[in-house]
Amino acid sequence: MKEKGTIENIVYLLVGRGDLKEEFEKLIKQNQLEEHIMLLGFRTDTDELCEIADCFVHPSIREGLGIAPLEAMAAGLPLISANVNGIKDYTEDGISGCCIDPTDVAEMVRAIEKMHSNEEFRKRCSANNWEKAKTFDIKNTEEIMKNVYGGGYKHLLSILIRQGKRQSLGLDNNDYVILSVGELNENKNHQVMIHAIREVENVKYIVVGRGPLEKQLKVLTRELGVDSRVLFTGYRTDIRDLIWASDCFAFPSKREGLGLAAIEGMAGGLPVVSSGAGGIEDYLINGLTGYVCDGNNSDNYRNIIKKIMIQNTYEMSKKCTEMAYCFDKEKTDSIMRKVYAGK
Repeated sequence: MKEKGTIENIVYLLVGRGDLKEEFEKLIKQNQLEEHIMLLGFRTDTDELCEIADCFVHPSIREGLGIAPLEAMAAGLPLISANVNGIKDYTEDGISGCCIDPTDVAEMVRAIEKMHSNEEFRKRCSANNWEKAKTFDIKNTEEIMKNVYGGGYKHLLSILIRQGKRQSLGLDNNDYVILSVGELNENKNHQVMIHAIREVENVKYIVVGRGPLEKQLKVLTRELGVDSRVLFTGYRTDIRDLIWASDCFAFPSKREGLGLAAIEGMAGGLPVVSSGAGGIEDYLINGLTGYVCDGNNSDNYRNIIKKIMIQNTYEMSKKCTEMAYCFDKEKTDSIMRKVYAGK
């Protein structure tokens, strides 16, 4: 364009980092394009840059979908885009702007010249793109994702977190993961679960918490030969992610007031295997939200674990979530206000 004399007052703002920065700087200098190309690096004001731009260029050779052009469309910019892969799902030549072969320099030149010289074309494409971008708004895509995945983008997010958390803990995707959260003391009764999993293959047991029995429980795992299958993680702040990484919540306590940890597990859709002691019986409905076991009978826990491992727990998970929300903070706060107000 410089050789043709059509570059005029065109300025190309390039946002991003990468291995080719030095090469681009050399090309710009060699071709004396310092007045026309600005390498801006990483930016947090991309939305404002879209506001000052007249056109958005996305000449990728490969793309999955291409979020950057969608963001530009939402800002009302016409596009010069590559006619490849997912970009074709929302672009059309003459409608969204100019769709080109990203390897053809001559096509790119014609597209820039057309966009630069035809203000009416830019305005028409801008209006089209602003409307088209609404299709990909998170409110619309969430409804679609709910139908596809059964839980919307939040469910998809939980799947990604599940895989990442399992990988970080050294867990295999085929492992059946049981989670317990609580102080490592005699009352929480973790030892019954450690005995139970000894004869159940492909089970990993995550124990979250600290306490006076930690050393004793670790010795027990070594004596039973399950130390590679029991993960003592200590105190954690990522309980939600651990819940999403697990398949079942174990709560074998000998005594409990209510047992908030199990309710949190149920809120994440985990069926509960528990002793049913104390307040646990308020939400653990045998066969519906989990299974009640004899608190000190490891064989009983082992048999229940084997049963739940081969069971389709989809409906049980739904019931667990529904039950957990009965203990939602807003609901309990409303009840407590009435109780303490004497109503």
